[in-house]
Amino acid sequence: MLARLLLLPFAAIIVFTLGVVLGVRGADLPMLGLATLTLTLGVAPAVLDQGRRPSERHLFLSFYALVFAVNYSVPVFTYYIPAIGPVDAPGMARTNLLPGHVVAGQIAALVGYLSLLVGYASPFSAGISRGLPRSRSEWPPGFTVLLGVGMIPVGLAVNVAGRVGMIPPAFGTGVIGIFALAYVYANCLLTIAVLRYKLRLPVVFLAVNIAFSFVYGILTGTKMNMLVAPAAVVLTATLLRGRIRARWLVLGFAAVLLVYPLSDFVKIEVGSTSSRSAEIIRNPVGTLRIVGDFLSSSRPGEYFVEGLIKSGGRLDALGVTSVLVRDTPGRSPYQHGRTLGLIFVAFVPRALWPDKPGISLGQWITTNYGSGAQVESSTGPSQLGEFYINFGYFGVIAGMLFLGFVMRLAHETLLRHPATTPALLAGVVLLFNLALKFTGSVAATYASVILLLAPIGLAHVAVRTFLGTRPVGAAESRAGVLARGESGESPPSVGQGAGRPAK
Repeated sequence: MLARLLLLPFAAIIVFTLGVVLGVRGADLPMLGLATLTLTLGVAPAVLDQGRRPSERHLFLSFYALVFAVNYSVPVFTYYIPAIGPVDAPGMARTNLLPGHVVAGQIAALVGYLSLLVGYASPFSAGISRGLPRSRSEWPPGFTVLLGVGMIPVGLAVNVAGRVGMIPPAFGTGVIGIFALAYVYANCLLTIAVLRYKLRLPVVFLAVNIAFSFVYGILTGTKMNMLVAPAAVVLTATLLRGRIRARWLVLGFAAVLLVYPLSDFVKIEVGSTSSRSAEIIRNPVGTLRIVGDFLSSSRPGEYFVEGLIKSGGRLDALGVTSVLVRDTPGRSPYQHGRTLGLIFVAFVPRALWPDKPGISLGQWITTNYGSGAQVESSTGPSQLGEFYINFGYFGVIAGMLFLGFVMRLAHETLLRHPATTPALLAGVVLLFNLALKFTGSVAATYASVILLLAPIGLAHVAVRTFLGTRPVGAAESRAGVLARGESGESPPSVGQGAGRPAK
């Protein structure tokens, strides 16, 4: 760990020097330096974790730091430095960002990231979190498998019904989202059953669910459906084993590059309206034939470049942050908490409040900072950017401090070994939403987390009441780690330590 930490500044110097050698000059140099610094700081928590035992690693912080680094540093190398003259932030026409504007966004991002680290590592966060109760009641293996298998058809049915327009808008997107994502989090439960309890039958359901989700994503042109099911398996295995593997990060990035051009092709050439989706679902062979022709006729080099450009734009939180920092309060006044307060609106059913305002700020951002009200579009403000438009740098510091505090609470209460099945499921929900909705609004992200965590809590109460639970032991939670020898200890012999409670 120490050797890798010492290598980080040298690697940063090499990256900066290489950029200068390749021709980065003038106003682009500050962008290069800040991007290199952000990337180095973002990788540091994961490097620190490699020197700790699996049970002592801070995976919430490491995972979020990597996502942060990708969104705020990689676009500089792939988009802003190669650009000539003013550029538009992705999804925001006529924003005309200059290098100085991007640098201001980078500074705000660094301030926010350092505030996140302070909030996570502060003695206050550690003291409060260690005083909270932790989950010690484990679900029966049979219930874990049955619940996971039962969630698959529920989630897929709701997805298909929503796609073809069979679900009335009065039900609300938040409530429907709980059921629509059931097939994703089913993979979490099935993965736990495979890795923790060494069951083989769940492997079959995992394979079928991943394959069906991928094909459904191709037919509908939705990137999330193609990638999210296997991503749930990888993330669950990461939390369960206490290790972020570099090869999974590389494979995940490669998968994103592959699906972005394909998804856009399906949306443009095939269509994504409700009526068209119904036709696709009734006759998928024709769509698959069109997709096959597109893939077979694509040149690998051009396809890779297109995937890099499109995914780079999608994973870019720096552009919108730079626009918000530059144009607030000049173009739009500070909101003083108005957008953050929308989280309380999210829990009122639309059936009871038909005129309930939307909690997503996408159209509002487009209207006030982007192309204008005449363009129907949804531009995510990024959580850091939304903190800024409410209270400026004070909002960035306070908001990211709070996020760091929340992540420390989640780490101490959910992932401290031995971690139970419901705790791991809750951890996957939290990390998924923080990563997938990184560029989204604060109210929408936090409301979705609460709405998804509520059924897990209700299920846990029901299990304890009707089925009964048992205390989870340290030997059980660390069985997979010891079997791989990652802790430096020998695996226990048969019967050794079986059933002993955690000390």
